[in-house]
Amino acid sequence: MLVGYVGVFFGKLIRAAISREREYLADAAAVQFTRNPDGVAGALKKIGIHSAGSRVHDPHAEEVSHLFFAHGLRSHWLGFMATHPPLEERIRRVDPKWDGLLIPPVREPGAPSPAVMAGPAARGGTSTTARAGSTLHP
Repeated sequence: MLVGYVGVFFGKLIRAAISREREYLADAAAVQFTRNPDGVAGALKKIGIHSAGSRVHDPHAEEVSHLFFAHGLRSHWLGFMATHPPLEERIRRVDPKWDGLLIPPVREPGAPSPAVMAGPAARGGTSTTARAGSTLHP
């Protein structure tokens, strides 16, 4: 039984490390395909603004945690079991001159409001996304 627990521990450790590397590769591929590192960095910054309150509280959430855009589980000790690298590190790799601020972009006067730009979900339609600070339950 002890050997089994050790095997499960190292299996989860390897899975988390591979998942973190895949996140870095996905960011690099997004920059390569879009040829717009500012756009990718901006998307990561927007995720960072809302990720502080976006946690999944379910006993089975770890099984699908590799599918999240950012780390959606409670913190693991020292990040060894985290399936996503720190968002700050991902932004820094895409935008090396980033100042460290996750401030939403300022709208230009006369620009359409976010409700107009977001489509039917923002105008009262159905939405599958959760708001920042809400608790998600599958």
